[in-house]
Amino acid sequence: MVTRTSIATALRRLRYWPGRKADMHMWHLDERKTSRVQVFRGEKGNGLALITLRDGDFAASHINNAVRYRRLIWEEFFPKDSVPPTLIANLLHPELWLEDKPSVVEIEFDDGGRFRCESEIDPETLTQLNRLGAQWDEGAGYVPYSPPPPTTAVVLRRIAVSELPKSNLFRGMARYLAVDWVEATAIALRAGRWESIPAGLPFAMHEAVRSLFNDPMCLSRPEGKPVSWMNGQHRGEAMRRQGVVETIIEEKRPIDAAPLPGELYKVSEF
Repeated sequence: MVTRTSIATALRRLRYWPGRKADMHMWHLDERKTSRVQVFRGEKGNGLALITLRDGDFAASHINNAVRYRRLIWEEFFPKDSVPPTLIANLLHPELWLEDKPSVVEIEFDDGGRFRCESEIDPETLTQLNRLGAQWDEGAGYVPYSPPPPTTAVVLRRIAVSELPKSNLFRGMARYLAVDWVEATAIALRAGRWESIPAGLPFAMHEAVRSLFNDPMCLSRPEGKPVSWMNGQHRGEAMRRQGVVETIIEEKRPIDAAPLPGELYKVSEF
């Protein structure tokens, strides 16, 4: 006789029957970050999730986002389980693993649910995943991330020190005032770019000049708000105190806009 109890028991057995329960080739951790996620019911009834991070995914690190991966996969695929699934990462994305490290790792957590470490997958777990039907490729439904065309140009430009915003100092100025910024900025402006910095400068002077190109002072100009510092305000204050007339800063502009006044060259686009 078929009863509600017998139906519930049968459904429970199906739910906990070993095997692959889902395979999403374009699973989203958020609106942009993708991976292939295969979920399994293990041979002992436990939940298993295989996360394949591919070259071309807008990938979220399995380490930095471990807690989010576990929480969302648990909620979506194992909502009735009292314990979270075991997470395995299959690292096909070249930026997420090193040649001397394993490319298939188990993501481990401490008793408080915080990420603890990654370790090479246990051979028994690997064998079990293969028995359950795990696939280790990108998946036929994989669509590599295609970034939108850039809209913003990052440029270096000359600017009068008098145009720099007021500095909100949060550290001592001694190390900045020890540099002769009058000379450093003059050398940088003559060079025009870091590759043209003259050889033979004293080390401290070379580093000061180089910083204007490789770690540039940077301003933000949000619409309707005052200009503010993003980087380099202590150097800017030292230049102001030493009477520097003109310096080099980094700014952003629309990629299709005319060059900014005093623009030297474009550093990058995004």
